[in-house]
Amino acid sequence: MNENPHAWRKEYLARKAGLNKRQVELLEEGPHSLSQSWLLQAMYIDYKKIMGIKEPPSRESGHQTTLKEFFQKLDKD
Repeated sequence: MNENPHAWRKEYLARKAGLNKRQVELLEEGPHSLSQSWLLQAMYIDYKKIMGIKEPPSRESGHQTTLKEFFQKLDKD
């Protein structure tokens, strides 16, 4: 993983054409409110789509994701 968690912002600025002034400021300065953080998150999701980054499904909730996993969990208990 990147040393700097904000490194994607510079690459996104370089790759994405047509960003408005507000988006550029947000990428350069970071969010200062909750609504700005939502916009930044939307841009990060767009960046991941552009770069072809796919994250594995999260299993932090503890719920099974497939019926097979459900039965495997039952067998363990």
